[in-house]
Amino acid sequence: MHMYMGELYLMNLGNYEVEFNRDIIIVSETNENGEIIYINEDFCKISGYSKKELIGKPHNIVRHDFMPMSTFNDLWTTIKKG
Repeated sequence: MHMYMGELYLMNLGNYEVEFNRDIIIVSETNENGEIIYINEDFCKISGYSKKELIGKPHNIVRHDFMPMSTFNDLWTTIKKG
């Protein structure tokens, strides 16, 4: 759950919430197999993982438990269609 509060956002990551300002931009890039090949520092801060822990791992390692897998299946089906 994301909640905007003035200049701050709250992001519920399951067992904890992360507070961040509007200037934070999280970026990740995956290969065609869904493995993370790039993440920026903001992504690391929000996810709680280091680059070393995430590079080469499946992107769903950071999927929230409440996010249905069907969402990602639809996303990858769309991406693969071009």
